[in-house]
Amino acid sequence: MTDAPASRRAFRRAFTAVILVLVLACGGLLAVAGSQGPRLVRTDVDPLAVVQQSRQRIVLAANRPIQPVDASRIRMEPGADFTVDTQADRIIIDLTRPLAYDADYTVAIDGVQGIGGGPASDLRTAFRTGDPGMYVLVRGGEQQDDRIVRQSVAGTGTGGGASDAVFEATKIQEYAVVGNSLVVAILQDDGTNGLVLAALDGSGQVDLPLPGRGTFQDLHAEDTGTTVGFRFTSADGGPYADTLMVDDVGAGAAPTPVLGLDGQPLSAQAWGFVPGRPQLVAHGQDGDLSLVTVDGSSPIVPLGRHGTLGPFSADGTRLAVTDPGSTTEIDLRTAQQTQLPTETGGADLQYDGAISFVPGDDGAVLRVRTALDPATGTATQRLVVVRDGRATDVYVPADPATRITGLSVTPNGRFALLETVPDPARGASDDYPRNPRDTTVTTLLVELATGTVTRSVAGFEVTIG
Repeated sequence: MTDAPASRRAFRRAFTAVILVLVLACGGLLAVAGSQGPRLVRTDVDPLAVVQQSRQRIVLAANRPIQPVDASRIRMEPGADFTVDTQADRIIIDLTRPLAYDADYTVAIDGVQGIGGGPASDLRTAFRTGDPGMYVLVRGGEQQDDRIVRQSVAGTGTGGGASDAVFEATKIQEYAVVGNSLVVAILQDDGTNGLVLAALDGSGQVDLPLPGRGTFQDLHAEDTGTTVGFRFTSADGGPYADTLMVDDVGAGAAPTPVLGLDGQPLSAQAWGFVPGRPQLVAHGQDGDLSLVTVDGSSPIVPLGRHGTLGPFSADGTRLAVTDPGSTTEIDLRTAQQTQLPTETGGADLQYDGAISFVPGDDGAVLRVRTALDPATGTATQRLVVVRDGRATDVYVPADPATRITGLSVTPNGRFALLETVPDPARGASDDYPRNPRDTTVTTLLVELATGTVTRSVAGFEVTIG
């Protein structure tokens, strides 16, 4: 017969021994942990988002809560502007501007110490940014179809600057990227337009409905969502003349006219979607600007009368408009208007040309300027950046005959996209009735920091991502 008290005593001794072992083991682990500084266990970063948008984050997670880290203890190569915040076991690096495309970055943080003290340690991590790719419209002339091609922005990595045709047609007037598809304006044999939705992976395409037989131009797409818009004119004296239409192609909807302040379809000379917002700005035939909510859920906001509709800032808060002898910045949140100062720093800078904001650099404006030699009548062009009213050259074509016919900036704010005609004397118009181009049109990627041309691609209407 088992001695119950003895059995219980044996159990208590065994249990106590197990507890002592666990306590000693935990103490040993704590002693080891206490003798070591914090360790990095994970790095979270979106390789594509950090090259396309401002205010993206790099998050470094340690194995235990840490003391606040000052920005002076963080080194990032290549260099970047950032702020830092510490939350429990995470170090959050908030990037001021987008990073470079397809580049290797390292982050080093010195002297990271756990809560409660103990040894400090240095944390190291590395990542490679993405390359969102770019689309280019290349017209084929009499011998080939027109093509929309895709290639890398950086021109590095597998394939380098190789191009893949994602869409081909006899005559492509213009296009827009909508999610994983292209919306393409086709020029028909009778001079009217067709509209095609084509999958980027080549899996198929469908014809999209139009408000009737006619022509359209200024095809644009929201940067989020699946809505496109264009200015439509009916053939044979129909009801529409440069009427602004919007169409949610993702929902399979038919195009509908945008209504103006008078409740009638709005006839526009130019227009554009506001980046990142469900709004558009229409430039009426009378010169009046209107801020319109796409779904009509908010009242139209008048923005005054101006000569030319310019670009939006990347965050959708500002719009540039030009009038003879002046450029005005409109705050789209308040409708407040501020005239930009006249530049100093170059008496030879004459005649307003293209203009663009720089993503992530609110104090900078890019302009294309034309200098006219009064003695010879020769005109030369250059790209300048204007800060605090002072203009500085960014890029001056090596050949003075080169014409700069278009300007935009990559989403990461590091490159200007310059549409150029290298030698107008040797080129000729392709004679498209809408959106014509010189047959030699070439797009240059110019690094804003150095003025270096890093890429030269045949074609125009470059779209990043």
